[in-house]
Amino acid sequence: MTALLSVASIQCAGVDARLVEGRRLFAARAWQASIEEFEHVRRKTCHGERKDPRCKEAMLRQAEAHLELGDPRKSYWMLERAQSLFPSATADVDMQAAQKRAQLAFASRLARQSGLATIRTRFDSQTTPSIRLHLVGVTIDLMPIRLEGLGGTDGTRVRGSSETTIVAGEHEVDVLGIFDLGGRYPPGYRLLADSHQKFVVANGEVVEADLRFVEAPLGTRTEDVIKGTIEIRLATK
Repeated sequence: MTALLSVASIQCAGVDARLVEGRRLFAARAWQASIEEFEHVRRKTCHGERKDPRCKEAMLRQAEAHLELGDPRKSYWMLERAQSLFPSATADVDMQAAQKRAQLAFASRLARQSGLATIRTRFDSQTTPSIRLHLVGVTIDLMPIRLEGLGGTDGTRVRGSSETTIVAGEHEVDVLGIFDLGGRYPPGYRLLADSHQKFVVANGEVVEADLRFVEAPLGTRTEDVIKGTIEIRLATK
């Protein structure tokens, strides 16, 4: 027992040291190097049942560093994942401010046209009982849209839809699905499935966006996440 406690203490000290180094690099504006340090912290603290505040800090700083490096999409979705792990983070002032900066930075890159258009979004998820949808987030240009009627009868088939008015011009649709894993997977493991696609819509046009997740052989596995994909199909009328 003493040996096990010693190993745990050493591992905790190692994580704390990486967190301190990440903070130092972040303060020095060494963005990429700080991301790597915070990634180590995140991988060691963000999985399992226990909610470790070091995980939340690491994800917030990673998101801010990605934004400084000119990747607002990665920043935004890192914060969305943090909020899925820490529900109280939705009221976190720093996280809200970081997400707003990411949204503004992303929108500034898109070319707009005069007039309005419509996007109709449909989400469909079909899984076995060992993989259940925890949450799904859909955005247009990193602005969240609400899926109406989101739900299913047995937890394995989930559908939802929405209709949104958008400005004509360039846009990007993103979707993130987080699934709880059961069966042979350790408690706390999750499947992370995401995708994005660009499109251009003219005044008066309607874009049909079908977002579909179908369980398939699972992809890359890290310490806390297994990667999957969600298919996006776009059609303009």
